[in-house]
Amino acid sequence: MVRAHGVHGRLRRERRSSAKTRPGPPPYDTCTTDKDCAWGEIDHEIVAAKDCVCLYGCPYVALSKTTVARRDAQYDSLCDPTRDGQGDACGIDDCAIPNTITCNDGVCGAKPNE
Repeated sequence: MVRAHGVHGRLRRERRSSAKTRPGPPPYDTCTTDKDCAWGEIDHEIVAAKDCVCLYGCPYVALSKTTVARRDAQYDSLCDPTRDGQGDACGIDDCAIPNTITCNDGVCGAKPNE
């Protein structure tokens, strides 16, 4: 699955608007410097096996490194890498490489093309 760059802002808005129902400390993409940011592949907290997603090695969500590490640990402890949270087999997919990540006004995101 190839994700368009325009998806990033929408995911960030959805994540923040639903922060009251999601565990973990929001916001998920705050930063002070570029080194605080990382591309992640998991766009939500995983609190139960039903929350698991198939990972394809295609990070596309701009997050803080802390959030990426927390969600990776959740995935490692709760998920089967061959199945999603509904028990469906994970497929094979292609990736689009995201832009360089940056910290802009305290929020992690893609560095604009120059």
